[in-house]
Amino acid sequence: MQAELKDLRIDRSGPKPGASKWATRWIIGGVLLFVLLGAGRFVYEKLNAAPVVQIQRIKAAVNPAASGGSVILNATGYIIAAHRIQVASKVVGKVSWIGVDKGTKVREGQILVRLEDDEYRAQLQQARGQLANLSARLRELQNGSRPEEVAGAQANLNVAKADLENARINLGRVKDLAAAQVVSRQQLDDAQDR
Repeated sequence: MQAELKDLRIDRSGPKPGASKWATRWIIGGVLLFVLLGAGRFVYEKLNAAPVVQIQRIKAAVNPAASGGSVILNATGYIIAAHRIQVASKVVGKVSWIGVDKGTKVREGQILVRLEDDEYRAQLQQARGQLANLSARLRELQNGSRPEEVAGAQANLNVAKADLENARINLGRVKDLAAAQVVSRQQLDDAQDR
């Protein structure tokens, strides 16, 4: 049994060359990965950091020698806009001309861009044509009709008056006959309608 116990000893001569080589590589690779990720985050934060702006609060001094006690302030530096200003047109269209460049100073009322206006010009021309047509019709109504048209309208009026007088006479006859119960109620209604 002594011989068997000697054979059961732990071999302390060293680690196996195949297993430790891969384990060492995995550990070194993981550590390098974490170091690279940390360095990348550090560089990203440095590149995207907000610019540091030095702010100074200054109280304006009143110059007693100036008339009316006006405030004098001398300063140098640059101004950064607090927000962007967007310009838009009231109508939709394609831009045909741009009169300013980015960063150009503009004044109130200055034309910045021009839109294509072919469609609007056509609509304006159409409206002018309609205006001319309506003006001619108005002049015709104000000046009156031609004598031939007046004579034709007078003849139609005379015919209508004659038909009305004839219908009145016929109605009187039918009423007399209806009172004597010679004609039907239907004939009396027809005469009244006419």
